[in-house]
Amino acid sequence: MTKKLRPDQRVVRAAARRHGLITRQQALACGLSDRQITGRLRSGRWERLHPGVYRIAGAPDSPEQTAHAAALAAGPVARVGGLSALALLGVCDAPPVPTIVLPPTGNGRAPALVRRSPLTRLDCTSVGPIPCTSPARALLEAAPRVPDELLEDLVDTVLTKGIATPTSILSVVRRAPSGHGRAGSVRLRAALAPWIEGIRPGSPGEVRLIRRIDEWGFPTPVRQHEVVLPNGRRVFVDLAWPGHLAGLEYDGEAHHGPRRLAADEAREQALRALGWWIGRADRHDLRPSSTRLRDELAPHLLFAPA
Repeated sequence: MTKKLRPDQRVVRAAARRHGLITRQQALACGLSDRQITGRLRSGRWERLHPGVYRIAGAPDSPEQTAHAAALAAGPVARVGGLSALALLGVCDAPPVPTIVLPPTGNGRAPALVRRSPLTRLDCTSVGPIPCTSPARALLEAAPRVPDELLEDLVDTVLTKGIATPTSILSVVRRAPSGHGRAGSVRLRAALAPWIEGIRPGSPGEVRLIRRIDEWGFPTPVRQHEVVLPNGRRVFVDLAWPGHLAGLEYDGEAHHGPRRLAADEAREQALRALGWWIGRADRHDLRPSSTRLRDELAPHLLFAPA
């Protein structure tokens, strides 16, 4: 025969699944009375974090607990969003003040940065017991509030981790509400551009690739460097270090598709015959975790040319 749990035991079990948190309604459902709840707060066995949201004494503080407590205080329709949701997903550090997203008709209040916006089923997910917005939607919510460089890093990390796709992010941008949401849409689309357009001359991807090359400590390359072949034909190297006879070519679908493969190979063979080393770069080299291109470039650029 299973032993019946006492109300306090039920509370402890419920709180253990919620980062040490319990709401008044949950405590009542566990069998405690309003008077007993007040007594536990007065004795210090529980700590009041927000109206109707309590932490069991001894439960450790954590960013997850802070975000979850704000969502509980805001009510059942609230979701953790923006940078707070991205932090729960392991994309970035948690901000000091949580972001909470509520539907326009939601009545909840929260000790947080509250944003009211329509949410569809596609915009919603959860991390453990914490309701939050999807990675793609969280990027849209963060977009108006972070610098361009940080937004680019967030997009790269989300895509690298595989928790969203360029298509899902674009879908969120297209569904974005008018008004305040539009500023975030424009910036998010710009940060996403290298993943959609690939790396090509004059594209955001080219700029970001050059930025990565500078971060690695390599010399800044020349864009679209002209080389005259022995037969008099003029060809161009996408990114070049002429003094080192080293260059990079973009592998963008639009500019180096199947129909161009033979021509590209012939051009590169002619350059190699002149002593050039030609490497390949694609959009995956924009990922923060990618070091393939750096390792390939290093032997050709870290030493002075003979």
